[in-house]
Amino acid sequence: MTPVRLAPLLTVVAALAGLAGVMAPPAAAAPAAPAQAEEPWRLSGDLTAHDPGLIQGGEDENWYVFATGEEGKGSGNIQIRSSSDGHDWTYEGTVWDEIPGWISDAVPGVKNLWAPEIYEPTACTTCTTPRRRGGTTSR
Repeated sequence: MTPVRLAPLLTVVAALAGLAGVMAPPAAAAPAAPAQAEEPWRLSGDLTAHDPGLIQGGEDENWYVFATGEEGKGSGNIQIRSSSDGHDWTYEGTVWDEIPGWISDAVPGVKNLWAPEIYEPTACTTCTTPRRRGGTTSR
Protein backbone atom coordinates (compact mmCIF):
# COMPACT_ATOMS: atom_id res chain seq x y z
CA MET A 1 0.00 0.00 0.00
CA THR A 2 1.30 3.45 -0.95
CA PRO A 3 1.14 6.06 1.75
CA VAL A 4 -0.85 9.16 0.79
CA ARG A 5 0.03 12.48 2.19
CA LEU A 6 -3.12 14.11 3.44
CA ALA A 7 -2.11 17.78 3.14
CA PRO A 8 -1.41 17.80 -0.64
CA LEU A 9 -4.61 15.81 -1.29
CA LEU A 10 -6.72 18.28 0.69
CA THR A 11 -5.08 21.19 -1.17
CA VAL A 12 -6.04 19.69 -4.56
CA VAL A 13 -9.62 19.00 -3.38
CA ALA A 14 -9.98 22.56 -2.05
CA ALA A 15 -8.62 24.02 -5.30
CA LEU A 16 -11.06 21.98 -7.36
CA ALA A 17 -13.97 22.99 -5.13
CA GLY A 18 -12.99 26.66 -5.45
CA LEU A 19 -12.64 26.36 -9.21
CA ALA A 20 -16.11 24.79 -9.45
CA GLY A 21 -17.56 27.72 -7.51
CA VAL A 22 -15.93 30.25 -9.84
CA MET A 23 -17.11 28.46 -12.98
CA ALA A 24 -20.67 27.88 -11.80
CA PRO A 25 -23.30 30.21 -13.28
CA PRO A 26 -24.22 33.05 -10.94
CA ALA A 27 -27.22 32.52 -8.77
CA ALA A 28 -30.32 34.13 -10.20
CA ALA A 29 -30.77 37.57 -8.77
CA ALA A 30 -34.00 38.27 -6.99
CA PRO A 31 -36.51 39.69 -9.48
CA ALA A 32 -36.67 43.46 -9.45
CA ALA A 33 -39.77 44.97 -8.00
CA PRO A 34 -42.14 45.98 -10.80
CA ALA A 35 -42.12 49.64 -11.66
CA GLN A 36 -45.12 51.54 -10.43
CA ALA A 37 -47.55 51.93 -13.31
CA GLU A 38 -49.04 55.31 -13.90
CA GLU A 39 -52.60 55.68 -12.76
CA PRO A 40 -54.80 54.80 -15.76
CA TRP A 41 -57.08 57.47 -17.10
CA ARG A 42 -60.50 57.10 -15.58
CA LEU A 43 -63.13 58.18 -18.09
CA SER A 44 -66.69 59.16 -17.25
CA GLY A 45 -69.72 60.81 -18.78
CA ASP A 46 -71.12 60.10 -22.25
CA LEU A 47 -68.53 57.69 -23.68
CA THR A 48 -70.53 56.21 -26.59
CA ALA A 49 -68.44 57.25 -29.57
CA HIS A 50 -67.87 55.03 -32.62
CA ASP A 51 -64.88 55.83 -34.87
CA PRO A 52 -63.87 58.88 -32.79
CA GLY A 53 -61.67 61.71 -33.99
CA LEU A 54 -60.03 63.65 -31.13
CA ILE A 55 -58.86 67.23 -30.81
CA GLN A 56 -56.83 67.56 -27.62
CA GLY A 57 -57.29 70.90 -25.94
CA GLY A 58 -54.36 73.01 -24.89
CA GLU A 59 -54.02 74.66 -21.53
CA ASP A 60 -57.45 75.99 -20.48
CA GLU A 61 -59.04 74.69 -23.72
CA ASN A 62 -61.68 71.98 -24.11
CA TRP A 63 -61.03 68.63 -25.73
CA TYR A 64 -63.44 67.49 -28.47
CA VAL A 65 -64.40 64.11 -29.91
CA PHE A 66 -66.28 63.82 -33.19
CA ALA A 67 -67.89 60.41 -33.81
CA THR A 68 -70.03 58.39 -36.22
CA GLY A 69 -73.69 59.43 -36.19
CA GLU A 70 -76.54 57.23 -35.01
CA GLU A 71 -79.98 57.36 -36.65
CA GLY A 72 -81.71 57.55 -33.26
CA LYS A 73 -79.45 60.29 -31.86
CA GLY A 74 -78.97 63.52 -33.77
CA SER A 75 -80.57 62.28 -37.01
CA GLY A 76 -77.47 60.32 -37.99
CA ASN A 77 -75.17 63.33 -38.03
CA ILE A 78 -71.60 63.38 -36.78
CA GLN A 79 -71.74 63.61 -32.98
CA ILE A 80 -69.75 66.02 -30.84
CA ARG A 81 -68.57 65.45 -27.27
CA SER A 82 -66.44 67.78 -25.16
CA SER A 83 -64.35 67.58 -22.03
CA SER A 84 -62.48 70.21 -20.05
CA ASP A 85 -59.91 67.69 -18.80
CA GLY A 86 -59.97 64.68 -21.18
CA HIS A 87 -61.60 62.54 -18.47
CA ASP A 88 -65.26 63.56 -18.11
CA TRP A 89 -67.15 63.75 -21.44
CA THR A 90 -70.43 65.52 -22.32
CA TYR A 91 -72.57 65.01 -25.43
CA GLU A 92 -72.85 68.42 -27.14
CA GLY A 93 -75.01 67.57 -30.14
CA THR A 94 -74.15 67.14 -33.82
CA VAL A 95 -72.24 68.98 -36.51
CA TRP A 96 -75.52 69.68 -38.41
CA ASP A 97 -79.18 69.56 -37.32
CA GLU A 98 -79.96 67.29 -40.27
CA ILE A 99 -77.89 65.57 -42.94
CA PRO A 100 -77.10 68.30 -45.50
CA GLY A 101 -78.69 68.05 -48.93
CA TRP A 102 -75.33 68.01 -50.70
CA ILE A 103 -74.50 64.77 -48.83
CA SER A 104 -77.93 63.22 -49.49
CA ASP A 105 -77.56 64.13 -53.18
CA ALA A 106 -74.11 62.56 -53.35
CA VAL A 107 -75.15 59.43 -51.39
CA PRO A 108 -78.90 58.81 -51.87
CA GLY A 109 -80.48 56.99 -48.93
CA VAL A 110 -77.71 57.82 -46.48
CA LYS A 111 -78.97 57.34 -42.88
CA ASN A 112 -75.88 58.30 -40.91
CA LEU A 113 -72.49 59.89 -41.36
CA TRP A 114 -69.59 57.85 -40.15
CA ALA A 115 -65.88 57.78 -39.32
CA PRO A 116 -65.12 61.51 -39.20
CA GLU A 117 -61.53 62.63 -39.51
CA ILE A 118 -60.64 65.93 -37.93
CA TYR A 119 -57.96 68.24 -39.26
CA GLU A 120 -57.03 71.40 -37.42
CA PRO A 121 -54.85 73.68 -39.50
CA THR A 122 -53.95 77.11 -38.19
CA ALA A 123 -57.17 79.01 -38.70
CA CYS A 124 -60.01 76.50 -39.08
CA THR A 125 -61.11 72.95 -38.40
CA THR A 126 -62.26 70.63 -41.19
CA CYS A 127 -64.35 67.53 -40.60
CA THR A 128 -64.41 64.86 -43.30
CA THR A 129 -66.34 61.62 -43.49
CA PRO A 130 -65.97 58.80 -46.05
CA ARG A 131 -68.77 58.32 -48.53
CA ARG A 132 -70.25 54.93 -49.20
CA ARG A 133 -68.97 54.93 -52.77
CA GLY A 134 -65.41 56.01 -51.93
CA GLY A 135 -63.74 59.36 -51.58
CA THR A 136 -64.51 61.90 -48.89
CA THR A 137 -66.82 64.81 -48.40
CA SER A 138 -65.89 67.86 -46.37
CA ARG A 139 -67.29 71.22 -45.32
